[in-house]
Amino acid sequence: MSHMADISDFRWDGVIEIICKVRSIEELKIEKLKGDTNVMKHMVGISDGDAELFEKIAKSLIELMASETTLEENMKTLTLKERVTNDEYQDARKEMIKFWNMNDDLVSAENIRVKRLGQLHPKTFLPAMMRKHRGSISRPEIEAEELYPLWEAQIGDVQWHPFKVLESDGPPKDDEKLLKLKYEYGERVCDEVVRAKEEIEDHNASVSFVTLELWNYEENRKATLEEATDVMLKVWSDLGGKKNKRQRL
Repeated sequence: MSHMADISDFRWDGVIEIICKVRSIEELKIEKLKGDTNVMKHMVGISDGDAELFEKIAKSLIELMASETTLEENMKTLTLKERVTNDEYQDARKEMIKFWNMNDDLVSAENIRVKRLGQLHPKTFLPAMMRKHRGSISRPEIEAEELYPLWEAQIGDVQWHPFKVLESDGPPKDDEKLLKLKYEYGERVCDEVVRAKEEIEDHNASVSFVTLELWNYEENRKATLEEATDVMLKVWSDLGGKKNKRQRL
């Protein structure tokens, strides 16, 4: 499949609109500072002879504030939370996930990739079965294949809340199902189930099933829209350069 053909199907208009909104905030803040500066100049009665010096000081102040990390982070936060509706924001993330999935081979080395939140890793189960059934060749694989879908369904059960098990007259206690799983198959399998369930409850508790999300693997967190945009535009630019190079040959 042609990567350039994939990109032609991508909804750039919605993403570019959001990028423009993000970048416009800093300009708006700077313009406001300039306006405040002019008001201050009239209020304190600065003479025309001192105006040039005042403008230099004001310009330095504006540039300093504009370059501060705090201003940049506040700009992004305000843009995403106040100027972009939640629907627009989610649509942009969905389009980016679509882009990642269509060009997985191109972004596989990037720190920002798509992660399946709440998905169990099947490879965790087989070693536990091999330890339990030492000497058997086929039994570990069979039992791993049986156990994996059972716990996949358990994780997706919206009625199962293993981290909120309370005694009626005492402190919280451990979930019985997790305790049994840990006893029979070991800590690694139990930890894998806990990890998957926690991901669902932390990021998508309302539906309780596996979801796709843009993920910053370097910092082990949900990627921001700006981080994903930077990678996406870089890949797009690289693909465009390769296409132009082929046309010249």
